[in-house]
Amino acid sequence: MTTLRSSLGGFDKNPTLREILGEERFKKYLQVNSESVETTESALYRFSPELSNPADEIVKVAADFWHPKAIMAAATSKPKAATAKSAELKPTSEKPKQ
Repeated sequence: MTTLRSSLGGFDKNPTLREILGEERFKKYLQVNSESVETTESALYRFSPELSNPADEIVKVAADFWHPKAIMAAATSKPKAATAKSAELKPTSEKPKQ
């Protein structure tokens, strides 16, 4: 059984399989599993948008995760007025002469 969650908080209030199936079908499920399942495994995975190619219905749930906005690089040249002003505000390491 596989279930997608938006976060680990999605696992906090899971209904039990007994609640989902009901008592009679749960007993049948246990019987069939005991006769046919050799091992089980649980795993938590994190999807990385850079490495994943999800189906459209998954993208619709969190489009901002799967298609993040590009971050613009900082400008390499600063206006001279801003540079001069910031130079005035920088503390000097020299001690004042007495």
